[in-house]
Amino acid sequence: VLESKIDEETNEWQYFIHYDGWNKKWDTWAQADVLQKRTEKTEELFNKMNVAV
Repeated sequence: VLESKIDEETNEWQYFIHYDGWNKKWDTWAQADVLQKRTEKTEELFNKMNVAV
């Protein structure tokens, strides 16, 4: 997450996402409901997915 702001229409937080190692054309704004809190479990899942790629 590089930036955050409140959407004036929905009054909800929006987060600007950049994926490390990816071209900036893939950067996007997202709402909190599509984000995962960084925990031990999500870190483990990320590492499993990263190996599969």
